[in-house]
Amino acid sequence: MFSRPSSASSHSGAFVHLRRLFPYLKPYRGRFALGLVTALLAGFSNPVLLAVVQGVASLVLKGYVHLGNKQEWWSKITAKFPEIHEHPAWYAKVDALLSSLEQLRDTVTAWVPALQSGTGEWRTLGAVVALCLLIPCFVFLKGALDFLANCQFAWVEQRLSLDLRRKVFAKIMGRSLEFFNKQHASELIQTAFSMTSTSANTAMTFAQDIIRHPVSVVSTLTYLLVRDYQFMLCSVGLFPLFMLPAILLRKRARRMGRQEQELNSRITGIMMESLAGIRVVKSHAREPYEVERFTRTAQEVNGLAFKIYRTIEMVGPMVETSASFGIAGGLVYCWVRGVSFDTFIMQVGALVLLYPSVRALTRLQLVLQRCATSSIEVFRMLDERPEVQDAPGALAIDRAQGAIRMENVTYTYRPGAAPAVKGLSLNFEPGKFYALVGESGAGKSTIIALLLRFYDPNQGRILLDGKDLREIQQD
Repeated sequence: MFSRPSSASSHSGAFVHLRRLFPYLKPYRGRFALGLVTALLAGFSNPVLLAVVQGVASLVLKGYVHLGNKQEWWSKITAKFPEIHEHPAWYAKVDALLSSLEQLRDTVTAWVPALQSGTGEWRTLGAVVALCLLIPCFVFLKGALDFLANCQFAWVEQRLSLDLRRKVFAKIMGRSLEFFNKQHASELIQTAFSMTSTSANTAMTFAQDIIRHPVSVVSTLTYLLVRDYQFMLCSVGLFPLFMLPAILLRKRARRMGRQEQELNSRITGIMMESLAGIRVVKSHAREPYEVERFTRTAQEVNGLAFKIYRTIEMVGPMVETSASFGIAGGLVYCWVRGVSFDTFIMQVGALVLLYPSVRALTRLQLVLQRCATSSIEVFRMLDERPEVQDAPGALAIDRAQGAIRMENVTYTYRPGAAPAVKGLSLNFEPGKFYALVGESGAGKSTIIALLLRFYDPNQGRILLDGKDLREIQQD
């Protein structure tokens, strides 16, 4: 059996092995890059949506949007950051930026004079309806970006999973019989099929979430910073409270992830044993026993899967409760500061849009902990060297005369066990027929396996036409 990673190393090992997955993305880098771009745009969509809603609300309710001017903007900046006068380089950069924004404002208001007219005379029912329809249009655009990003990453995930399965299966088929004598077939199936799929899913989830959600959080916080930096600082202060549930549940999720892999391997083994020995099962009327054994293990798998699901989903209500404290505190803050109701609603809306990204980031490390074992086992399988290998510069031969000689050959199947053959020397001449006769366990099958180079001798050597088998290519 494969050795299991220690709890101390599995968290860092997950990132190490996930990083090793990304070279496998090279054939699909176009689709992967498109997924990253759409995920990045989806992350930026939150503050854009907030700005659109705020602008539409101001136009509909007030009849105009107060965009301000360069002098007003400078007054707000110097009020928040008075030390900017002490840094000429930064002062010049901000001044140039504000000049550009003022030019953009003039261009926009020249195109749509109603933005700053202050009269509101343009507000007819048709104009208001058309303006309000901008909100669902931008919501649809945000959803479309999420959909496109998910589709691109799902496409890449399927191809990555197929490539990993093919490589792992090819690696398994290249191992010697010594490996299969020590390894359960159910574990090999679990690694080649389930763990490769989980590894690919983890890589895509990580790549998507690490781009989309941090961008969404940073851009939304930037919007809050521009609107009210003190409210933004209070919001950021709540982030450690959001992260606390994930930190508390991390070790539990990692432990249950390992148990889940072990139980899945066991239930696969039970099915294989029952089906491979179906004649014996039926001849002894053992069907009820096999069904009971399978059911018992399946119940353990289902129970553990539900515990894992419950652990991951537990983060949501805990984060929501923490967020509700933030909203309550924000309401108190707005009362103390004398913030208007519409401004408060917009700030709460920003926090609501911020919440899914914060929740996804808190759940991300729980998903990584659960999936760490999969990527580690996949690459352990890919990294292990076959027990029987061609020597450097091994000869490729098309035909052989057939002269075989075994010189003082000893082979033991397991360390510490009695040798299957010991000090054996035999000579087989070409063109003749030989029979190996002896009682069970005398070593007949071992001799044939050594001649076919299923194993290499522990001592001695086997010659084909005077050449050591280890110096001839296995093919």
